[in-house]
Amino acid sequence: MAYEMKHGSLFNDPNLDLNEIRRIISNRLSAQRYRFKRGIYTRDLETMVKDLEVEVSILTLQLDIYKKKKELLQLQNDSLRSKLEKRLDESKSIEMDIEENKTGINMFKMEVSKEKEIPYFGFAPLKVIKMEPNSAIEQSSTVIKPTNEVEKTIQDYEDVDRCNDFDAKSSVDAAEREN
Repeated sequence: MAYEMKHGSLFNDPNLDLNEIRRIISNRLSAQRYRFKRGIYTRDLETMVKDLEVEVSILTLQLDIYKKKKELLQLQNDSLRSKLEKRLDESKSIEMDIEENKTGINMFKMEVSKEKEIPYFGFAPLKVIKMEPNSAIEQSSTVIKPTNEVEKTIQDYEDVDRCNDFDAKSSVDAAEREN
């Protein structure tokens, strides 16, 4: 407006009224404000683009790092799975050996019982003794009590079981030490 007043191009026209001059000045000021806001908005967008480009580059690097970590973890997982399968196979073979040992022990027990001429049914034979009636106990009660021979046979079997358990445990311990 100061420029217009000095040089007189807008105000030299005698046909212009005051309202029209105000409207022209208002439009020019509005256009000037718009250009100023548009410049600020453009600079803000440019700053935002630069910030986002930096963030993209950082995230790209992080993504590469995580991909490498994922590959390492997959390799470690595969290794652990193969070790687990190996251990499972070893435990199955040890279990099979234990079952074979149990079968051998039972066969040995049967042979020992045949040598002593005592039938082996997986339990020791018991002797039934009739007790005298007592007021605290029912009159028709019977008590089952093993005989001295049976007690000795049971003790022999327990000794054999202890020896076999010791051998089985020592073979399992030896297998574990090898691994």
